[in-house]
Amino acid sequence: MAIVPHEEKVPVGSEFLKLAWNLEDRCETETDKWLPDAGVKLPRCIEALGTVLSLLDRLASCWWGCRGGDHVEEYLLGRAVSNARGALRLLRLGFYDEALTIIRAIGENANLLALFAISAQSRESWRSIDDEQRKRQFSPVKVRLKLENIDAIIPMKEETYSKLCEAFTHVNPRTKPQSHNPLRMPTLGGHFQEAGTIVTLNELASIMVSIAGAGTILLAPSSEREAFAGGIEQLAEAIGAIDLKHIPDYWDKIQKELESLVKGRQEATRRLNDQH
Repeated sequence: MAIVPHEEKVPVGSEFLKLAWNLEDRCETETDKWLPDAGVKLPRCIEALGTVLSLLDRLASCWWGCRGGDHVEEYLLGRAVSNARGALRLLRLGFYDEALTIIRAIGENANLLALFAISAQSRESWRSIDDEQRKRQFSPVKVRLKLENIDAIIPMKEETYSKLCEAFTHVNPRTKPQSHNPLRMPTLGGHFQEAGTIVTLNELASIMVSIAGAGTILLAPSSEREAFAGGIEQLAEAIGAIDLKHIPDYWDKIQKELESLVKGRQEATRRLNDQH
């Protein structure tokens, strides 16, 4: 029987895509199986996020009646909802970096909608000026500064935005894809990682609370505001502590526990060896 060269066993073309998709499907199944029993907050978070996305989806598509006009706010809100659904899908397939990159875009949208909810003048100016002026006057940095100048709550603060840019959007010599594990081992997606799921879901939930808040002010009919308030409150209460800001401390804690475990095992081995 002829020996098949190793190179010929490597899948290419549609076979490689099928292999990758099967891997992603397994990751999705593992994620969905893990989530319902992942502590107290995480299952509540995914449930509350579904409710908020349902409310926002209806708000963006004039479910409760069309107010007319250019629908700019509805389109911005619809974009945020689509982005959030895309981020959730990527999370379940093991593409945490890509999901977090989308969350960065949602953050820009959240800051803009927050500004519009507070300042009718900014809202009208953004509509009326040309594209070049809009880029200069309403860049992500300028929008954040406008919110700071009026002492408003900033949905995506500079610290979080910078972390998302540095770690998941702009490559640098330290970039490692999908390294959401204690050893910071890189992968290429399609592999379930608990920490990646937790961090991504908490960050997504946090920014969608702000999106929903601004959407309520800008578009929600008075008859539905209580439902929006309830959904937002449930989602906010379900957000866990492990996010981009706190994950380094979590890894440090895990590393120390592993080192302590190794030292304990080494000491036990030494004592056993001394007895002989």
